[in-house]
Amino acid sequence: MEMSWSSGSTFSSGPTSVRRHQRGEHPQGGSRCDDGLVNSSTWADRAALGESLASQVGDASVDERLVALLLDPEDTAVTFRTAVALLERRDPRAVRLVIVASASADEDTSNWIGGALNDFRADSLQNEEFLRAALEELHEDPESSCARAAHAWSAWCAFG
Repeated sequence: MEMSWSSGSTFSSGPTSVRRHQRGEHPQGGSRCDDGLVNSSTWADRAALGESLASQVGDASVDERLVALLLDPEDTAVTFRTAVALLERRDPRAVRLVIVASASADEDTSNWIGGALNDFRADSLQNEEFLRAALEELHEDPESSCARAAHAWSAWCAFG
């Protein structure tokens, strides 16, 4: 995970401002996920799927699909909207999925995950306190890449 941005970076919260990225397509069309093709090749449908699945955090197959959507190889709007939906749940398991995905994300995807984290924590003091606690808990995650990413995001958020 590369985090080369500064905490002063600004991110738009609207999907229309997200730059589309064509970083490869599956030969049959659509986006490739660990559990198979996402049903639609449109970014809006994949983003809506991420928002919908966010309410089902905790089911292993759903969690895998959410991580795949967070790492969507074609459009960072899917990443951003899925991350926002997960963070808005204010559930440590949902935050963990965002952090797990960020551990293997490329720089551009990490920037949009950072935008979602920044928007979430800027929304209220309670969100910032929740995020700080969730990240601190993840510092001890048994998956070392998740723990490292949680430490990196804590530092990026200036949580100390």
